[in-house]
Amino acid sequence: MWDLIARSIKASGGVELGVLYLLAAFSVASWALILMKIMTLGRARRNNVRFLSLFNASETVGEFSPPRARSNAPLAAIFTAAVDTLEKAGHSGVRHVNLPADKLHEKVMLRMQHTSKDELNALRWGSGFLASVGSASPFIGLFGTVWGIMATFQALGDAKSASLAVVAPGIASALIATAAGLVVAIPAVLAFNWIQGRVEVLQDDADTFVERMDFMTRTERAAAAPQRAGGVADPLMNDDDAPVMAFRDV
Repeated sequence: MWDLIARSIKASGGVELGVLYLLAAFSVASWALILMKIMTLGRARRNNVRFLSLFNASETVGEFSPPRARSNAPLAAIFTAAVDTLEKAGHSGVRHVNLPADKLHEKVMLRMQHTSKDELNALRWGSGFLASVGSASPFIGLFGTVWGIMATFQALGDAKSASLAVVAPGIASALIATAAGLVVAIPAVLAFNWIQGRVEVLQDDADTFVERMDFMTRTERAAAAPQRAGGVADPLMNDDDAPVMAFRDV
């Protein structure tokens, strides 16, 4: 097989060789990107699992201290974004907030959602290139094949005698371009679909964690509302689902 491929490439013309070199460059870039994405997505998944195991061991958000040294963990980035937003809003820990509850929770939710999108877009990086390679490579190879067959028939028309021995090398060298296009396209398409599936799983994990963080911060705020003996509750609503009870002396 390799001897057949070598002889076919040797018999190729300039355009067919240019197509083959282009497809070879696409193949090298695709495989480098595929290997990088395998490592990156696997590391993100493992880091999320480790982060959740530590987070689940903490009773409250304020008591949890994430491992700052660990990188490439979307859930850790979301948690850090929420805590930083609370601290910048005049918050010390999770239990003492100076902003109105509805404004604070809206700000925290937006920050967590934007961070989630940024993290997942970073993990999706490169998938567009794989999609382009997967869709364009067969057509690039087909172009090389069509050009090679045209050149073969042109040479056949100029030859004094036509035989299979004259036609076969040119046709074989032309068809090798189509085969090369398929060889480049198939791994790229499979890798693109795999990346999309992995990112969707990470997206679901991030959405669930955002909802969990929102619920925990609301609950901890409600539980930390100041209570003094003899006070009368004055209900202040964060929103429809999260009442906060503030107390005043009577």
